[in-house]
Amino acid sequence: MVKVAVPVFEGRLSPVFDTCMRLAYFEVEGGRVTEAGEEDVSSVPAALRPRLLSERSVSVLLCGGISGILHRALTASGITVYPWLAGGVKQVVEAFATKGAPDVSFAAPGCRGRGRGRRRGGGRCRRMGGRGRGRIR
Repeated sequence: MVKVAVPVFEGRLSPVFDTCMRLAYFEVEGGRVTEAGEEDVSSVPAALRPRLLSERSVSVLLCGGISGILHRALTASGITVYPWLAGGVKQVVEAFATKGAPDVSFAAPGCRGRGRGRRRGGGRCRRMGGRGRGRIR
């Protein structure tokens, strides 16, 4: 079983994890998704969120934008982070459950993972698992 956390804003992925107000939790096993609750995290500072997710036994975070320092802290805590996603919470989690990774169709606007905005020799951006080219902007 994999416990997944998703920052929520009005039924969609919150645009930025660092400042989100609510987190939804899901359990994924064998392609099936079970809701495991929702929590108000508006009073939890960004610096303490990796510890909060570890205490909740979260192993995967599906999110929109995230600061580099918070991304590194979550990764160091053993949490796999799939950033730069957008869309409905249930759709993103269900796509993760069936494929084991987020679908490129949920790439946030501006992320070249959708196939638009490719640069010389680019391919998909590294944010969505492609080889990318140069640094992520």
